[in-house]
Amino acid sequence: MNHRSRSWMRQRLRSLTWLELLNITLQAVICFGVVGFPVTAANGVGFALFALVLLEGAGYWYAKLRRLATRRGSLPRAGAFAVARRTNVAVLTVGLLFICLDRGDRSASRQLARSGVRVLRCAGACELVVG
Repeated sequence: MNHRSRSWMRQRLRSLTWLELLNITLQAVICFGVVGFPVTAANGVGFALFALVLLEGAGYWYAKLRRLATRRGSLPRAGAFAVARRTNVAVLTVGLLFICLDRGDRSASRQLARSGVRVLRCAGACELVVG
């Protein structure tokens, strides 16, 4: 098997795409079915954030597959991934704040809010350097 052949790479990228999507369903069944976590607002938000990251991963592998198929140098939909890179920190921070507030843990929420502001400032500074 030649790991550098186009057919092997296409097959690998296709399987990575589907495994990311399958993982969402599998984790939902494990967390809420097998383990028995209650379906609360906090658990739902946490799982939605987890699923969002997996969807982005599946989109990335699919874009790589399209790039291989079209033989272009640039990644298709690269702008969407750039937007996701910028917004993920804020979305995940807000989600974590919601989860802490829903649990009633006010001190953790305040500490997370202060940390979140620092993370957002750092992400903004990194964007100025990288972007």
